[in-house]
Amino acid sequence: MKEKIIINQDYLLKDQKFILEEAPLNYFYGKEVFFTSGFSKNKSILFQILGNLGAYANDYELDNSINVFVVSDSILESLGTGSKDNILETLETKLNSKGQPLKDLIIITEPTLIDFVNKRASFYSDRVTQELLNAL
Repeated sequence: MKEKIIINQDYLLKDQKFILEEAPLNYFYGKEVFFTSGFSKNKSILFQILGNLGAYANDYELDNSINVFVVSDSILESLGTGSKDNILETLETKLNSKGQPLKDLIIITEPTLIDFVNKRASFYSDRVTQELLNAL
């Protein structure tokens, strides 16, 4: 029997090292990325950056095609004080459903996404992405 997944801060932070240290620099190519609410940075610019990297980003539909779930700092902080956002409840339900529709989902935070994109832009001397990052 599969162990039930409980979403807490530790669970949400488990994939940070993979993205920052192990993921290839083209990791987001072909991925579907879901953003929670509460971002401190301009989400439309982040969507543009990910689009330029070959990803499709949205903040309205958490369906079974999502590969990457990006959680805002505000939701992460709220979780630390015992308040679980509705989107995290939805994610927890999906992760625990039969057939594990999101079994390969990677969960990252807002700063981890920005750090990854910054590292990639620096490596490739990608001025367009760097200008978008500066506009955040």
